[in-house]
Amino acid sequence: MATWPLFAHPTVFRLNCCRKGTSWRRPSRGPPWKIPEPGRRRANSGEDMKASITSRLILYLTVSAGTLVAFALLVDYRLSRTEILERLRVESQKTVVDVVRDLEGLLAGVEGNTRFLGSILSQQHSDEQSISRLLQETVAQHADIFGSTVALAPAQSARPRGFAPYFYQQGDAIAYSDLTLGAEPYWERSWFTDAARSGQPRWIEPYFDVGGAEVYMTTYSVPVFEGESHRELVAVVTADITLDELHRYINRLERGDHGFGFLVSAGGLVLSSRGTSAEMVPYQQFLASEEQRGFWQQLLTEVEPGQDNSRITDCELVEGNCIIRMTRLRHSGWIVGAVYSEHEVLADLRAYELKIFALGLACLVAMIIVVNLVTRRITRPLTALAASADQLGAGQLDASLPEVPGKDEVARLVQSFAHMKDELRQHIADLEQATASRSRLEGELSAAREIQMAMLPQSGKACESHPDFELWASVEPARTVGGDLFTFGLEGRRLYMAVGDVSDKGVPAALFMARAISHLRHPGKHSPGQTLAELNNALAQNNGNCMFVTLLLAVLDLDSLELTWASAGHTPPLWLHKGCPATLLQHSGPATGLAENQQFPDNLLPLARGDRLLMYTDGIDEAFNPAGEMFGNERLAQWLAGSVSQSPEQAGEDLLATLSGFAEVIAQSDDITALLLDIPGHGNARQHQRLFHLTPDVTDASLSWLGALLGSDIPAGVRNELLLVLEEVVTNIFKYSQLGEADQISVSLQATDSELILCVRDQGIAFNPLEDAHRAELGADIAHAEIGGLGVHLIEQLTDWQRYRREGSDNCLELGRNLGES
Repeated sequence: MATWPLFAHPTVFRLNCCRKGTSWRRPSRGPPWKIPEPGRRRANSGEDMKASITSRLILYLTVSAGTLVAFALLVDYRLSRTEILERLRVESQKTVVDVVRDLEGLLAGVEGNTRFLGSILSQQHSDEQSISRLLQETVAQHADIFGSTVALAPAQSARPRGFAPYFYQQGDAIAYSDLTLGAEPYWERSWFTDAARSGQPRWIEPYFDVGGAEVYMTTYSVPVFEGESHRELVAVVTADITLDELHRYINRLERGDHGFGFLVSAGGLVLSSRGTSAEMVPYQQFLASEEQRGFWQQLLTEVEPGQDNSRITDCELVEGNCIIRMTRLRHSGWIVGAVYSEHEVLADLRAYELKIFALGLACLVAMIIVVNLVTRRITRPLTALAASADQLGAGQLDASLPEVPGKDEVARLVQSFAHMKDELRQHIADLEQATASRSRLEGELSAAREIQMAMLPQSGKACESHPDFELWASVEPARTVGGDLFTFGLEGRRLYMAVGDVSDKGVPAALFMARAISHLRHPGKHSPGQTLAELNNALAQNNGNCMFVTLLLAVLDLDSLELTWASAGHTPPLWLHKGCPATLLQHSGPATGLAENQQFPDNLLPLARGDRLLMYTDGIDEAFNPAGEMFGNERLAQWLAGSVSQSPEQAGEDLLATLSGFAEVIAQSDDITALLLDIPGHGNARQHQRLFHLTPDVTDASLSWLGALLGSDIPAGVRNELLLVLEEVVTNIFKYSQLGEADQISVSLQATDSELILCVRDQGIAFNPLEDAHRAELGADIAHAEIGGLGVHLIEQLTDWQRYRREGSDNCLELGRNLGES
């Protein structure tokens, strides 16, 4: 009977031999807590223990009392702050209302007198002397009018420069100025043009009166018309108010060192602010940031006549938050407002709260002293017990405890310590025994995992490349050892594959799995159904625990591509044909191991070139995510359809990554096993690839694989030379690549009708042997010949071409040999 060379694993027997007669035990981790070394004083002595109780009482009481005091101060501050700000709101509102009322009265009086003067001019024709006398009397009799003029329209005066006498107050006298003598014609000045164009009385934006009183002022202008349509301008009558006069009203809004009133014209000019009448500049120049400019623009725009607007906000005009109140005058459209510093308003409150805080702090210090004295007196009897506790904590379980008379809490504490000492001594003994047993069990489980993985092809993760198929398989136990299995092998032109799942998990499942896989090593030439029947009868014997194995066993005829499989209660395989995934319909027998003499019908399926087959266990389709959803056959079929462009190895690793991403934080609950089989399409080139771990036998393993691939179809000379070349390359990688046994190298062979291409990849340091390797000098006599350095010469001599490249982190060396030469 032929054997399956791929199923033979001498590693299992080497492991058993190594462990035979060995009393290996993992060092004990010890108990989860550590007993201090004997004789070493603990950080917390008896005095420290008493101080610790004192400190805790002081801390608790101080924190509690401090919290109450702080809370009371906070509540008091909040209530007082609210009361103070409310009082400020009421007082400031009253002040602003009073100032606005007085300003409105001032402006209303000026407007009434000016309109009256205009009505006189419109009803009777007066000569220039009468006009001048009327103006002088008006300014003299009305103290609220600083100055006044009647400026005739240019067409109404016979003089080339017109007529505009100006009378204004200067001390206790009335001064006169002729506005026609200025450099600029008076009918081009704003107080004349604005009223003439609008045809309505209006307040003019403040200005500096050049050629007149030479002061900052604002003017109320009234146009005078005559004629039937009353549209012929006769003159403009004005009345002036100085900004100093307005400033006296605004000064009444000042409060403290930083609170001030302000007056802003309808055009945005600041007329009065911060204790002096300001030079007329836009309010934006007082603000540094664009954010503040935008805020004030919105605030000033929203103010309506007679409406009281107030805000508390962070501003640049005073320290901290500012309290803003403002309103708009009905007559002129000017804005009157006040800005108060909240920090300054609450200064007295903060000083008061600081005194209360200092008093509370003094009380806390006094309380700490009293608590410290009382606590020391109460905790003094615990000193002796603390010293004994130190000895117990140092591991001296035979230390004597002090005798404490009475039945108070300290006496009961000493009794509890005595009981604890006895229990602790017993607990330590039990813990040492349990720790030793657990360490032995962990070591045995680790060895069992290594043995179990060694029973599977290529230690549980296999990748096989053949001219007629490519195969990848992997098993991921949910615990240290598991019950899933896979195996495969080639007998002649028949490829055997098996995937199984043992009931239960852990050690029992692993042992039952070992029984199952031992019977699958030599299936002979039986059909899969017959093989499962024999396996079932073998497992059913001496199976008192009623364990069973679900198994899928398949045989592929590599010539006809006919797949024959039998199922023992196992999930049917997935078939990918022309990009379309499908679950194969199958006739199944029961799980193996439950009862003897069961039938397992065979199933047939003709495969085609380019098909892919997936055999798997329920650890894949029954994987769960945090939402409680199963991965399921539908997701698995979608994944299989999307893996068509990947090699079996790439697709297999992608499947494991997909399952891990789906499960997220959910731990693996069942063993995961998958076997992927690809049937390559037709072509002149045949590609074979194999991964090898860099163990000491890597050279022998790679040569055995390449020798089996080359077979008898390749001339013996070419075959032997390629084996010699591979031996040289792999040996140098093993010795000089600085890689370990956990690393792998890839060896691939591409065969065409005329050429063989051998490619070796490793992830060692970048090294081009064709350029960087040391070469011995050829032709030297024996006495002077170098030792080593002939490898590159040998490779170049035995191959037709050589090529090296660095791909990412891989060294890739390709060697070509023509088949026409031998």
